[in-house]
Amino acid sequence: MWNPTEALPEEFLTIPSRVYAEDPLWHPEDSRSVAAAFSAQNPYFSRNRSWVGIKPGKARLAGFFNPDLRVDNKPVAYFGYWESMDEV
Repeated sequence: MWNPTEALPEEFLTIPSRVYAEDPLWHPEDSRSVAAAFSAQNPYFSRNRSWVGIKPGKARLAGFFNPDLRVDNKPVAYFGYWESMDEV
């Protein structure tokens, strides 16, 4: 599980600029805003949990879990911040 009292790994913040380096339409993220979203100052973490995964130099992904959120009366998780390098 992600510990929101820790700083996000730098690579989590830099992978998108590598993934979208050749995309002229990419609108860069604000690293400070992303870091704040994963911090203890975000009220989301008062009750919910997150997971952060990184494959160095290749990909990032985050999962989000709210214990009260259910679909068809079953607990669910959601994923985002999913960027990955193309591999041949």
